[in-house]
Amino acid sequence: MGEVNLLIDAISTQAEGIGRVEGKAVFVPFTLPGESWRVRVIERKKNYERALPVEPQEPFLTHPARVEPQCPYYGVCGGCHLQHVSYEQQLIFKRLWLIETFRRIGRIDVDCGAVAPAAAWEYRNKITLPLRRPEGRAVFAYHHIHLPNKLVGVDDCPIAHAKIRAALPLCAEALDDCQAEFTPPRETGDRGAHAVFRVCGGSLYASFYSIAIPDVLRNEFVSRLFSDSSPIDFIQFPADGGSMKSYARGARLETAPPDDAFLQVNDEVRDALYDHVAGLPYQKTESLLDGYAGVGVLSRRLTGRFSKVVGVEADRSTSDMARREAERSGAAVETRAMTMERFFSETRDRFDAMVMNPPRAGLSQPVRDALKRNGAADLVMISCHPAAMARDAVELMGADYRLVSLQPFDMFPQTYHLEAAAHLQRG
Repeated sequence: MGEVNLLIDAISTQAEGIGRVEGKAVFVPFTLPGESWRVRVIERKKNYERALPVEPQEPFLTHPARVEPQCPYYGVCGGCHLQHVSYEQQLIFKRLWLIETFRRIGRIDVDCGAVAPAAAWEYRNKITLPLRRPEGRAVFAYHHIHLPNKLVGVDDCPIAHAKIRAALPLCAEALDDCQAEFTPPRETGDRGAHAVFRVCGGSLYASFYSIAIPDVLRNEFVSRLFSDSSPIDFIQFPADGGSMKSYARGARLETAPPDDAFLQVNDEVRDALYDHVAGLPYQKTESLLDGYAGVGVLSRRLTGRFSKVVGVEADRSTSDMARREAERSGAAVETRAMTMERFFSETRDRFDAMVMNPPRAGLSQPVRDALKRNGAADLVMISCHPAAMARDAVELMGADYRLVSLQPFDMFPQTYHLEAAAHLQRG
């Protein structure tokens, strides 16, 4: 589509540099304000264009926060957006982006604390990777940053937990040596062969889907992944009839959360976030509703502040695990397996406080309406999508709630994603 010279004068909330050509905004990833670039336009829309950086242009004034990326796949793999920015500057950008999002979406000016930092690398406790054989060799892959239907083969991921990083080459080698066959993805949406790695309670769980290992080599595959050099503690992969066969190293491990169960991907920041929520200045502490409760980690944490805690989680297996963990720990949590919409349509209970941690899309309109009707003295919203949080918060603020605090947490270093907790009070 052509190349142009561009001066970057701002940065978007999606971590893209912004320049202008004949008044039209041009968004360019991996660039920073004050830098001049030759860029190649890859997409033209009526009001904006997208481009990729080709080479710096003289005079090139390097942004003082620019650093060398640590990952060899950066700029191609779609997992990270900010490895070219110092970690200190990432935190500054993210705070400004949160404020800007509330101003743009909610048309209100807000203040917020400094972004709570985290370890900048090896923080992700879960990753999901497609499995392919591009040249006959087993390869884990990520999606291409600009071509999501294209995969990028990787043998490492610097933001993944150290145990996951150590497991990747061992697993690829074992899949090759044990002649694993990979089912390709289908147009129906089935993702085909893939693996899920999750570190939970200090143990590494590895699940392989849509693969087939010859019967005579299954024991060898398990032995390889449980070798002294392997960090893996639990394995599951398809057996006869498509059912999943599970294996544990040594003594039997506690059952891991389902691979699709919601858990925060950063243990360090999760703990800081939940400590923050537990320590907020609630006006009343008799009863609390924990919405979208997942496996109930926060529900159990909040029993130290509230006399009655009810956790609601739509996924049945995840809710069952939350109930078991509450019983095992002795935490007084009532667990309900249903959607928030159904819960609010059926319950007549009132709560002094409510914590909502919805999926990325935010709260549905029926849930927002129910929150306004219930009139809890305190509402806490946790979100990894500032735009959805701003939309929801502003609607609630129009129903006699005021924003008391807005605290961001860097749950996802090296990316533009941000976790935040908003505390609203009635009156």
